Amino acid sequence: MEVLLIFGLVILVVGGGIGLYFGIRRYQYVKALESRGWTFVTNPDISIANGLNVPPFGVEYDRSVDDQIIGKTADGLPFQVFEYQTRNQREIRVTCIRLPYALPEFVLGNGPVRPHLVAYELDAPGALRAFTSDTDFGREALRRILPSLPTNTPIDISIDGNQLVSLHCPEPAEEMNSHIEQAATYAKALMAGGGPEQFKQPDPEPKLGFYHTKWTYFPRADHFLEMVSTTGGGQNHRAQDVVIADNDGLPFIALAHHWETTHTTSNGNGGTTTTTQHHVEYIVEMQPPFPFRFISLNWGIFSEGKEYEYESEKFNEKFKIRTHDPKFASDVIHPRAMEWLMAYHPVPFAIRDGVIRFKVNDHEPPTIIYVANQMHGLFGWVPSFVWANLGVRPSPTFRELPPIPGAPQIPRAGTN
Repeated sequence: MEVLLIFGLVILVVGGGIGLYFGIRRYQYVKALESRGWTFVTNPDISIANGLNVPPFGVEYDRSVDDQIIGKTADGLPFQVFEYQTRNQREIRVTCIRLPYALPEFVLGNGPVRPHLVAYELDAPGALRAFTSDTDFGREALRRILPSLPTNTPIDISIDGNQLVSLHCPEPAEEMNSHIEQAATYAKALMAGGGPEQFKQPDPEPKLGFYHTKWTYFPRADHFLEMVSTTGGGQNHRAQDVVIADNDGLPFIALAHHWETTHTTSNGNGGTTTTTQHHVEYIVEMQPPFPFRFISLNWGIFSEGKEYEYESEKFNEKFKIRTHDPKFASDVIHPRAMEWLMAYHPVPFAIRDGVIRFKVNDHEPPTIIYVANQMHGLFGWVPSFVWANLGVRPSPTFRELPPIPGAPQIPRAGTN
């Protein structure tokens, strides 16, 4: 017993010593940063990444930030450094230099190409690779920045809205300072003589978004649970990784609904055991701005309405359409629309009381894009007389989708 007690005390002392050591190192590190006139923020809010949407930003869920440093360069340019990570992107330290105005997307590096990047590639010297959303601007940015690049040094920079971003900032204060000043050199080269003003763009909205979309992202926003249909009961309900967008006139909310349930059972000895189960469901819902009657596709045997059978046995085998109005179902899903649905392979959905609900196994961006395009496509097939009968004049317009091989092309509004 004494041996165990002594062993426990030794563990406590050693653990306390290790904790004290790292605590002192952390204190000295922060003091080294503050001695340069910089401000250190231990637990910054995710909003410090607002407006940044070029990868590694603007992709994936579970986004978080840590250890923000705020200050000015030797020439007075405002900067911030912070650690950033997502579900599949391990922690990376980034430097952001504020620019006088926003510019098109531009990425330049001599290492691995950033994941998720979708842009035009430019001709660049040596091991450098350059990408841009605007080739004219990209060439101008390359012309301006190239002379400022050091030799034999890793380069991984981007222009993201109104900030120049440099990845892989080192942690030690002296090395961090060198990295920040080098990033400032790129920014000054880019903006020399007033900068490429002919490519000036509006500043990005101060929000979290997704790369190449107009979506808005919230790591957690529980109030959205009041706007969608969720499973009830239990406790600790929360909405995580919430995405909302206008979606070209078909607004959607997508989120992961997490909650817990507890169960208490007797253990047979007069005591009880309580277990907690964690649950998650994925929700994607749309709220179209126009009226539409009830109709569902592959919603299940418990769906309301009556199953409607079409003349095509092939279609009936693949899809179960339920409705309160057989003529409406026939008018909406006519032969050409049936042909398109057969080629598209739609996600099950139900339209009721002004809301479109979907049965999805996740709410990852590709799933959201798929169901969004699905409804733009299906509504695009609705004939003008159906819209008129619904009191919708003129017929609404929907997003033009790329053709599906072997499927008819969706007509433009007013032509069907």
